[in-house]
Amino acid sequence: MMRALRIPGLALAAAAAAVAVACGGSSEAEPPLATSAAKVEVRELPPMGLEESRAAIRAFEAATIDPHAAPRVTIPGECGGIGFESLEASVENADAIVIGRVSTIEFLFDGETQQLVRLEIEQVIRGDPRQLFVLNVSGGPRELDGSLVLTQHATNPLLLPGDRGLFLLQKMSLTAAYVPQGISGQYRFDADGRVTTVTGNPFAASIEKMSADSLVKKVRKLAG
Repeated sequence: MMRALRIPGLALAAAAAAVAVACGGSSEAEPPLATSAAKVEVRELPPMGLEESRAAIRAFEAATIDPHAAPRVTIPGECGGIGFESLEASVENADAIVIGRVSTIEFLFDGETQQLVRLEIEQVIRGDPRQLFVLNVSGGPRELDGSLVLTQHATNPLLLPGDRGLFLLQKMSLTAAYVPQGISGQYRFDADGRVTTVTGNPFAASIEKMSADSLVKKVRKLAG
């Protein structure tokens, strides 16, 4: 059974291959793997308005805070798009597949706080994303208890400069931007060559047994 999940402006032809992901959540949910030593807290938060969000983004930029060091708050029960029930289906439905490293990020407000990520592409397995930006609906700066924090969704965590991985992407219908293919579209590589999936990936157990090299070889074979 497929359940529609929310990414503004993203149109996917997911059909029956799409996996259902529960949008409900508990405040006891495990936070996504942090890419730094920053403190990560799980907490329910109300949505922000336009002026509040823009003020937080301006304050974060003015403070020149290193995003790796900023405290992070994970909002449980949020959805990161439509995912697929297998790696095979994920590869089949991807518009572009790349290995890349995050070079720059910026935050903006478009109905909600969003993160605009630029990838430095190392290898292209499918597609021709020469001007590749990834619009990652993952939250961003927010003032909380008198301090600036970075918020992120449990199933679609922030990408930070230096993060490296394999990304299965969908092209957005109204812009030239790409977005990761929900919970089945992000595979982050750590310094030891291990693979980390995002919260909710239905085949995470099999993926996280692989090395980064093994995963890349398998995806290349599936992509034909």
